[in-house]
Amino acid sequence: VRHYSVNIFPIITAMKFLLLLLVANTCVVHGRDHAETNTQKRIIDDRNSSITLEGLETSYNYFDLVRSWPPNVCYGRIDCRPIPSDVNSWTIHGLWPTIDATHYPQDCYKTTCSYSTKKISNLVPKLKKEWISVVTTDEAFWEHEYCKHGTCCTDVLPSQNRYFSKTLDLHGNLNIDDALKSDGIVPSAKKGYKLNDIKSAISDAFRVTKINYWCRSVTYRGGKVQLILEIWVCLNRSSFSAQDCPSRLSGLPEAYTACSDTVDVYILPKSVLDANEGF
Repeated sequence: VRHYSVNIFPIITAMKFLLLLLVANTCVVHGRDHAETNTQKRIIDDRNSSITLEGLETSYNYFDLVRSWPPNVCYGRIDCRPIPSDVNSWTIHGLWPTIDATHYPQDCYKTTCSYSTKKISNLVPKLKKEWISVVTTDEAFWEHEYCKHGTCCTDVLPSQNRYFSKTLDLHGNLNIDDALKSDGIVPSAKKGYKLNDIKSAISDAFRVTKINYWCRSVTYRGGKVQLILEIWVCLNRSSFSAQDCPSRLSGLPEAYTACSDTVDVYILPKSVLDANEGF
């Protein structure tokens, strides 16, 4: 019987090489898929994450002009700052370049955002009344809004000052307080309004039909009512004129839901936030 001596080292080496090749290929495919997923997230964001964008300053179709009613935002919350005594109107949340009903670009700067309050010093007195934050400093809020949204529309609003001044102008021209007041809709802790009446007042004033209204539910006198938190008006990206908004089904924090047509809507006065006056 002959005994043959077989050198298996080359075989083992070859098997190791094939195994490494297989692992490397798997990593490349996974890495590519991950990169494609990240790219998609950069272009189409769900308003819940912070992803830096580069070169996407014109990747949007229209603007959302977003306004808030501070007393309703703060009602029942312990993290709100006091609303300034001279603020008794709807305030600006932001001007957001938007792709479609649920997606938009954000943080469109390459490395860092070059925000400085000094660049808008001429606007600060007006911003302090019309663009306030109830949960952080106003300056931090302005920086957040500009870096997240203002950097994504430099094709039409090329500077920080231009972004804020244009938003202030739009806020004044599309005045929510005047639109509601013209139909007898004023802040009240005792009287709620039908959403359709609010929609009618805004639509008549702004001459558009589809606007987004966001509310949250609270318990009042043993039943559920709505507090309207924000109104989003869609604007043409070139002319900044009001236009109908697409349907928006998702993409907001859980505290926000589309206002219901069947439940009374309240616009609370600031005095309700005082400890001595209950709702």
